[in-house]
Amino acid sequence: MAKKIKIDELIEAFTYMRMITAITTALLPAMRQLLQEQLTDLTSSVKTLEAEQAEHSKEIVELKAENLVLRNRLETIDTESRLSSLIIHGIPEVTYAERTTSTSASAGMGAIHSAAAQSSILDLCVNKLGLHLTETDIESSFRIRSAKPGVPRPVIVTFSTRKMRNRVMEKRRELKRQGDRMIYIGENLTKKASELFFEARNMCKAKRLNSCWTRDGKVYVKRLDTDKPSYVADSVALGKATAPP
Repeated sequence: MAKKIKIDELIEAFTYMRMITAITTALLPAMRQLLQEQLTDLTSSVKTLEAEQAEHSKEIVELKAENLVLRNRLETIDTESRLSSLIIHGIPEVTYAERTTSTSASAGMGAIHSAAAQSSILDLCVNKLGLHLTETDIESSFRIRSAKPGVPRPVIVTFSTRKMRNRVMEKRRELKRQGDRMIYIGENLTKKASELFFEARNMCKAKRLNSCWTRDGKVYVKRLDTDKPSYVADSVALGKATAPP
């Protein structure tokens, strides 16, 4: 009797398996079709996302390029706006009036003209540089915050003409001839150019450049003394112009 039950169970199980197989066989094409459709939809969605990503990437590249152009234009405008001015370090703040003159936060528009600073500039140009300057040759002059405590605040002076500004630059070598190491006359550089010039001077100290200087707000370098001057617009260009460490 027990053996008959086992045979019946086997027959029932076999019948159940055949039924499952038949159902699976019947459903398999539909399932395969459904999966294929879902895969097709998924592939299409992925391609759409990839196309959108590529378009966004292209837009980002274009925006970066436009941003770079705009920043370069602003840098050019800022540089040109400073071509009639100089920054002079080391001029003593002798009088009480000058020591109590407020410090301008920046070299930009809105800086307050200082008559005391103007007087110091005229004294420097006339008595040390040998130039015949009058008050009409100076459009504005003001002290800015000093980077080091206990030293005279630098003076930014804007001349009435670029020609007069260039004459002062040409005459600044008189200070070295007179043994004056305290006063330094330099170009009123933009923040970008100032940082680049600082980097170039460090390259000179590290013997990776022979010399560096600025002209009309731009930085120039020479890798070797016999090389032609190279204009460097940024750190990348500076790196290419320097000798390897």
